Amino acid sequence: MIRIFKRLTGNHLLMFSLIFIVSTVFYSYKIGFSDLWSDETYTKSMLSGSPGDFYAMFRNDLHPPLYYIGLRIFTGLAGQSATALRSFSVVGVLATLLLGYFAGQRIFGKRGGLLFCLLLASVPMLAVYSHQARMYTWAAFSVTGAFIYSILFLRSGTTRDLVLLVIFTLAAVYLHYYSMMAAILANLFVFLHLLLTGNRKWRSHLFSLLIVALLMLPWLSMFLVQFRRVQHAFWAPEVSLSTIAECFAIPFTEQFWVTGFSKVFTVLMYALVVVTIILSFRKSFSTDQACHLVITVLFSWAHCPLQPLFHYSHSRYSIHGTLWLLYLCSLFLLRSADPDEGRMVEAVLIPKILFLGIRTSLPAFRFSYGRINKRLNISPRHILK
Repeated sequence: MIRIFKRLTGNHLLMFSLIFIVSTVFYSYKIGFSDLWSDETYTKSMLSGSPGDFYAMFRNDLHPPLYYIGLRIFTGLAGQSATALRSFSVVGVLATLLLGYFAGQRIFGKRGGLLFCLLLASVPMLAVYSHQARMYTWAAFSVTGAFIYSILFLRSGTTRDLVLLVIFTLAAVYLHYYSMMAAILANLFVFLHLLLTGNRKWRSHLFSLLIVALLMLPWLSMFLVQFRRVQHAFWAPEVSLSTIAECFAIPFTEQFWVTGFSKVFTVLMYALVVVTIILSFRKSFSTDQACHLVITVLFSWAHCPLQPLFHYSHSRYSIHGTLWLLYLCSLFLLRSADPDEGRMVEAVLIPKILFLGIRTSLPAFRFSYGRINKRLNISPRHILK
């Protein structure tokens, strides 16, 4: 039995398949339980009308079009029920897991790819937005791809990795403006790193950035319209220490409240991040990993100082960067040169992380906007804003 268990756990693809199946069931749990809230209702309204009407609607919206285009195609096949609308967000989370494993193992190795996926699956924020018909899970997917292929292009310098970096950068640009900023920062770091280290690949990367810029031009006029509108966003709180602290805490807490479980989970995750940053100054971390650490910090914290640029601050947008705190946690779990010591650390921490993450996520699946609205006689927008 012990040999069979070792053989099964040693089959990384089988283990990932089990993780993927369980995650699919988990993210689909009670997906139609809540009524649609105001932003989801707005999402549904974007799916009707002719292509010309569809484009005109963006003058009253504040987002790029890619999510709505994808959802329009998806609901053309699956219908426009609450379950169907939200299932597209579930697909976004599952796509992130697939990307995290298959592309992530090129960074972390096969075992590290599994750890990275488990950490992704533990994040309550992904669970919350898998149950909302909004673009946040797909934005997380695009930023994940831009981050991974930034690292891989720095490592390999291959045309394939550069093309994939361009694709994910464009996806980030056309999914959400905060994912756009994260992707631009990643590419800026890649370009400066190549230039300052004398790597001739900077020319190829610069050419790829010009391609991205050209492909952004068709949306430029609408972006300027939306940019002017967002300056007067009435629900946006002022950027302050409390709103920044909320940005850092909310990925690991419940959606509208905080419990002892989520407090412990938040402290644990940031403790791993701090320990990893400290360890990065030791010889056990290579220069390559230190390079990754810098780009990770850019991703994780970019959304906070740049928020005043748009006068548009809300903690939900931390999903575009906070996932890369998990990159640091993965480095911590894989840091040991001794395999037995590394596995011991994993055996202690991974079950705790998964338990706290799932325990924090489950209440969001049992939350109903409709019941709250009827009892208090207020709109969902008042609850959220």
